[in-house]
Amino acid sequence: MTLSRLGTGGLKSASVLLVLAVAGCAALGGKPAPLDTFELSAPSVDAHGHSRKQILIAQPSALKALDSQNIVIKPSDRSIQYLKGAQWADRLPLIVQARLAETFQRSG
Repeated sequence: MTLSRLGTGGLKSASVLLVLAVAGCAALGGKPAPLDTFELSAPSVDAHGHSRKQILIAQPSALKALDSQNIVIKPSDRSIQYLKGAQWADRLPLIVQARLAETFQRSG
């Protein structure tokens, strides 16, 4: 009896809401797979004594494609892609800056 009072517009709205509710429930149950996370390491350096001097390492500038957590691969000379299911631990310029500082610190 209630359905007949809704009319065709109400039935369409009710069916759209039902579809959205079911889709929403399905989305809640499935979690995306965690991304593999990668980090760069600083090279080993032979220290020749410690210096009391300080240096400032500015954040490196990068092309827009590299200034993110996405890992870039180059399948051909004219194209780049992002490695699916993988990411850097932080934005790439910040990782490079930190590893440069670590390398200078190790070198004395």
